[in-house]
Amino acid sequence: LVPAIHRNRGEIRDIFQKEMASWGRPAPEGLADTPAELAEAARLHLREKFLRAKVGISGANFMVAETGTLVVLESEGNGRMCLTLPETLISVVGIEKVVPTWRDLEVFLQTLPRSSTAERMNPYTTTWTGTTDGDGPQTFHLVLLDNGRTDTLADEVGRQALRCIRCSA
Repeated sequence: LVPAIHRNRGEIRDIFQKEMASWGRPAPEGLADTPAELAEAARLHLREKFLRAKVGISGANFMVAETGTLVVLESEGNGRMCLTLPETLISVVGIEKVVPTWRDLEVFLQTLPRSSTAERMNPYTTTWTGTTDGDGPQTFHLVLLDNGRTDTLADEVGRQALRCIRCSA
């Protein structure tokens, strides 16, 4: 959430002018440091990348065990492009993100945006369950990540860390 909060608009413009061309579409000539122009430059640069990608890699905020549904909440809509445009989607999700039912998910869909950005609900909530012919990725791979989480869950004190919903607060 807010990955460039430590940079001012002029610094972001300078980074765009210096680096964008190395990674694809260059920054527009005469780019100003207004939020609207910076956002448009980023949007055009990134959209080109999303449209060309054959494989997308994502995480997920939650998974619903009863249906195998993955859930991603975001504020910008870029994640949705990553989830829907490539031919192949790979999602890497920590096992602590699994909730048993849709009813259990309801609490988290209310808690996460309020804790993160003080919003009542999230601007973009994407859910997906498998693939559909002719719509979205045609191949889907799920990687469930333990990475020590099972051991942490067994530790009475350590398990508290797994309660974090990663709201960025």
